[in-house]
Amino acid sequence: MSVYLLLSLLLLGHVVCDFYFQSEDDVRKKKFPINNRVQEFFVAHSLHALTHSVVITAISVVWFFSNTESSRPSSIGELFNIFFVIGVILFFSHLCIDMLKEFVSERFGSYGSVVFLLDQFAHISIIFWLVLKVFYSAEYLNGKSNIQLELITLTIFAISLVLLLRPASIFIVLFMSGKKIGGMSERIQITKSFMAVAYYSELAKEYASKSGAELHDELRKSKDKADDLVTFLKNGTLEVSTDSAFDSNGAGKWIGYIERVMIFVFFIFNQPAAIAGIMAIKTAFRFNDLKDDNDSARSEYIMIGTFLSFFITMIIAATAKFSIESIWDGSQVKIMDFDILHWLNSYIFRY
Repeated sequence: MSVYLLLSLLLLGHVVCDFYFQSEDDVRKKKFPINNRVQEFFVAHSLHALTHSVVITAISVVWFFSNTESSRPSSIGELFNIFFVIGVILFFSHLCIDMLKEFVSERFGSYGSVVFLLDQFAHISIIFWLVLKVFYSAEYLNGKSNIQLELITLTIFAISLVLLLRPASIFIVLFMSGKKIGGMSERIQITKSFMAVAYYSELAKEYASKSGAELHDELRKSKDKADDLVTFLKNGTLEVSTDSAFDSNGAGKWIGYIERVMIFVFFIFNQPAAIAGIMAIKTAFRFNDLKDDNDSARSEYIMIGTFLSFFITMIIAATAKFSIESIWDGSQVKIMDFDILHWLNSYIFRY
């Protein structure tokens, strides 16, 4: 099988491990500041790096033994050493890159989207380097091999689709929050004064119709409850997660997923009218939602998110289409061999 198939499979494995094999709790444990949870921090990062290393190494092993056209090392020990070194390099590189990313994100929170891109670039560079140094340039893999067009095409489709879902959404959120667009915040700070305003506002509504002894008795009970609340707020503030404060069924997230996948598919199959139809339908629904609000800030926030999502989708779709067309065009394969892997191996990763 072609080394291009290995490269595409490794990239798919990386994206799945980085964005789909982690729960929200795992992501939380990996974040700074670590304070009194140093062990939890290192364990979370180590487990993620180990998962990534095992998956990528396993893909490499399966690809290697499926590559029947190349001569293999005669020694089992040599094979073990090769893949053991690959696993160790992947583990420690992923561990160091991720921990550095968390440290930089803590220091430069407003540049979260840039840190995100640099983190992914570093991981992908390691994968490229391993493919070129261990497989592409190895003597026992220098024999000519046929490209499995269908498998590579399917893998490119899979990579594109998994990128369009969670990774694209994460980047959009990081970009918007880093630039303070839309005033997004993960937590709301509740102070005593804020609670007092809300509390007495509710009192005015509830007891407006009461008078005399009944009103006095109800106010006394309310005062006791208020005293208990103030005692609870020992530090003067209370933080509430926006997830619990504002219930959501995740419809917006799934709308974004479906929209990006539809645009991707229509772009691949040369259907610009369908893409225009999707954008027109979305614009119509957004207009109906906003026409009575008279909120320009919210309108601009939605427009920025829409344009960014559309731009990301078009970049991924154009890249995927170019790759697929280049692979299926026999005259392009030799050009790709020289321009991409051969050039990188000769001039970038030769040391």
